[in-house]
Amino acid sequence: GMDLTLDIIPQAANLISASFDAEAVAVNRPVTMTVVTDSNVAKVELYNSNGLKMGLISSDAVVNEDGTKTWTITTKIGTAGSRAFTVQGKDKYGVATVNTLEANILVT
Repeated sequence: GMDLTLDIIPQAANLISASFDAEAVAVNRPVTMTVVTDSNVAKVELYNSNGLKMGLISSDAVVNEDGTKTWTITTKIGTAGSRAFTVQGKDKYGVATVNTLEANILVT
């Protein structure tokens, strides 16, 4: 008989774009982001400038005709100022995306 060994190498997951849907938001008010990823991203995470993961009120993905995914995520930001956030994705195995993206918003 033959012994077959199959190594499953997951394809790298990539973020394509990320932006807040508004230039400014009031403190502790819901704000929505649009994130576009490739098909390998199973989850989108948002981190503040201190590296702390933000709680998401909602996170929904739509698969586009070209196989990419458009995510709509909603969060609240508790601290005023010109704030920078980092978006990271995870694949279905929990492996982080090869890239991260930054998005900025004014919180008043």
